[in-house]
Order: sequence, then C-alpha cells, then structure tokens
Amino acid sequence: MPSIPSDIRKPRFRWRGLTLVGVVAAFWALLIVVAFVEPTDRSFFPKCQLHQLTGLHCPACGTTRAVHSALNGEFRQAIAYNAIAPLVLGYLAVTLFHSLWSWYRDRPMMTRRGFSQQYLPWILGSLLLAFFVIRNLPYYPCTLLAPHKLEATNVEP
Repeated sequence: MPSIPSDIRKPRFRWRGLTLVGVVAAFWALLIVVAFVEPTDRSFFPKCQLHQLTGLHCPACGTTRAVHSALNGEFRQAIAYNAIAPLVLGYLAVTLFHSLWSWYRDRPMMTRRGFSQQYLPWILGSLLLAFFVIRNLPYYPCTLLAPHKLEATNVEP
C-alpha cells in the first residue's frame, strides 16, 4: 500500500477524530436519555413492530427497558426484561469500538480470521434464534423469559 503524504493525512485524521468524538458524544447522550426517561407505552421510544403485529416477543423486546433498569442500578429487573441483552449489547459494543478504532487509525480490522471473527457471529445468531423460540413458548419456565415486571418484595420490619 503506498504511503500517504503527511500533509494530506493530518486533515483526514483531524476529521476522523472529530467524527469519532461526535459518535461517542451521541452515544453518551443516548445513554443519558435512556437513563432518565422511563420507556413506557406513551414514551417516544420505538415500539417493537413484531410484538404489535403478532404478539410474539422478538429477541430485542424489552432491551430499552433493560438498559434503563441497568443504568438505574436495578440489575435483576434488567434481566427480567431481557435476559440476553447484556451478552448481545456487550458483543455489539466491543465490535463497534473495534471497528471505529480501526476506521480512525485507517487500518484494516484484522487480516487473520480467528475463532471470534469466524464463529462468534454464528453462535450469537443461533443463540438469538433459540432465545426467540424459547421465550415465546407458553409453558411456565419459558414464560419467565418474556419481558415482565418483577414483583415488589419489600418486607417492612
């Protein structure tokens, strides 16, 4: 690959750096909005179209409520809304960070395909498909995977 002269390279890195800062700022602004605005039926957050049309819960149903609960320290409630969200969101965050960093540095992501690049997307896709099927089964243990509000178990002394 031919080298790029430094006088051309600097403005591109400046522009990429500003873009990267803008993306990170937008991400944090979105997290702040999700943390402070409770996702309800009347809020401005998007609703699941699959659930509205069919009544089935897709693998992402309850994710916004789960993130809201987790950001407010209610981790058990977050898992009750969407049990697979921490795994999927963690994978997406790491992948997004890695691709943005590679883009900023103007380098390819990875030339060598290791286990994580080759099989992890297939494993994650299979897990999401299984989660979609199991959370929509109408039997007792499976119904716990559908998004639900936990019962308040406050015991007064």
